[in-house]
Amino acid sequence: MKFKLLINSNQLLVYDDKDAITLSLDDIALITIIDDKTYAICNNQKQYRIKKRIYQLINELPKHFWRINKSSIANRYQISRFAETQMAGINIIMKHGLTDYVSRRCFAKIRKELDEL
Repeated sequence: MKFKLLINSNQLLVYDDKDAITLSLDDIALITIIDDKTYAICNNQKQYRIKKRIYQLINELPKHFWRINKSSIANRYQISRFAETQMAGINIIMKHGLTDYVSRRCFAKIRKELDEL
């Protein structure tokens, strides 16, 4: 039996060990690659495995999920702020303490979208 990735417009099929569960997109802070596997990291720092690649997910997720670098997608509503690094880069700080870097290419797209608001 094959499951669809998005159960409905606000839920994602993820795996907790071997169990398939549905996870609300609102609970996801970051989707990232860890040890060549894709994981959804929730607000409570719990990680769930996703059986799709980042490039596949970015086309299926709602617009408030931003690609921030080659291996991560951030939930815009979970971003607390952007912070400059000492090496002239940009990091995102999530509301629940997670951090990740933002590539220059992705930051240019994010900045353009923010300017249009």
